[in-house]
Amino acid sequence: MKILWFANTPCGATKKLSPDLNVGGWLPSLEKELASVNDIELSVAFYWDMHLDNFEFNDVTYYPIHRTKKSKLKNKLTNLTDDSSEVESCLNIVQLVNPNIIHIHGTEDNFGLIQEYTDIPIIVSIQGLLAPYAEKFYSGIPKAIADKYETLKDRIIKNTESDTYKRFYLRGEREKKILSLSKNIMGRTDWDRRISQFLSPNSKYFVGEEILRGNFYSTDLTSKNYFAIEKNTYILTSTISGGLYKGIETLFKCARLLKEQNLFSFEWNIIGLNPSSKYIKIVSNWLKISPLAYNINLLGNKNEFEMTEIFKRTNAYVHMSHIENSPNSVCEAMLVGLPVIASNVGGTSSLITDGVDGLLYQDGEIYTLASLINELRINKNDSMQSLRSNARKTALKKHDPNTIVNNLVSTYNSIISELT
Repeated sequence: MKILWFANTPCGATKKLSPDLNVGGWLPSLEKELASVNDIELSVAFYWDMHLDNFEFNDVTYYPIHRTKKSKLKNKLTNLTDDSSEVESCLNIVQLVNPNIIHIHGTEDNFGLIQEYTDIPIIVSIQGLLAPYAEKFYSGIPKAIADKYETLKDRIIKNTESDTYKRFYLRGEREKKILSLSKNIMGRTDWDRRISQFLSPNSKYFVGEEILRGNFYSTDLTSKNYFAIEKNTYILTSTISGGLYKGIETLFKCARLLKEQNLFSFEWNIIGLNPSSKYIKIVSNWLKISPLAYNINLLGNKNEFEMTEIFKRTNAYVHMSHIENSPNSVCEAMLVGLPVIASNVGGTSSLITDGVDGLLYQDGEIYTLASLINELRINKNDSMQSLRSNARKTALKKHDPNTIVNNLVSTYNSIISELT
């Protein structure tokens, strides 16, 4: 079977093209497993900011599509995208590869527009959904606050949050067109299933779970020996990427509430942001909260091995995004067996059964969040151990590599067989 992927990143070829980058992710993991299956010939197309010839790496053929820096800058400055020429480039690759099936990973870029111009069967995977994300863009940090703390440089180069919102909105409109063209859609939560079926009522929906990074499978923290308390300090950890809707202000407000109530000593690790992050600066200035004064540790980006070491010194993982489909950070924390508290938004309830393998709270409700953290701190008995063990069991089943790859190949065969 010849399979052509279109992806937002070079997937496994990132190791070849950008070996110094501290990146991983579920798509390279899936790519590696799928490429090892007998009779599978996998190709991956992706946008790149310089011209590269097609190349092979680790049993996969890669097709870089040149997206010039000039084009990217023009798109940013005008909030417009030149989809027609890029779609033509994508179709040239389709003609060159002549695959049995095309798999488009994500609706954020313009790959899905090729569905209008080819009869080769295509399945589109939902990663996030921009239109719903745009609705929640300013739900945590008001637009006026974000605008107030924008730098002159960001205003000049159209890199403000207001500009980002406009791009979200415009790409969300394109996303709606992509979904309307889609006959086969793959997702993994009730949230993405409902929205995709609403926007594409005549499509078929398939479930496709994600393979996580390897070190999270081999790290088992469900043993009580790993329930770490250092110097009688309760350790919380969160992973946050850039974005106003990621809930960073919820974390700051909750940390302030915990500090003021003074029931216990705590530290709160943030993976993914450092002190120079614009989001840290916006929230710190707005709320008049210094991270250090409220025991918030900004650790920056970490690889999977560094993350599991941090998890070993963590009592609970907290996720507070205002909108999300299936956050991998939550899945990774569950996989190692950490107790997880997460905002009940988007597809999170498809990952966690409240009170069984994690705890859910209403988005932005800092008093409930603080109370749940305190309950976890107090509750060190069998019910807590059950919560942690169930989290790992749930994640191991959901993210089992063999099951995921077998299901994916079966889905491909099912779609192809309908045309023969």
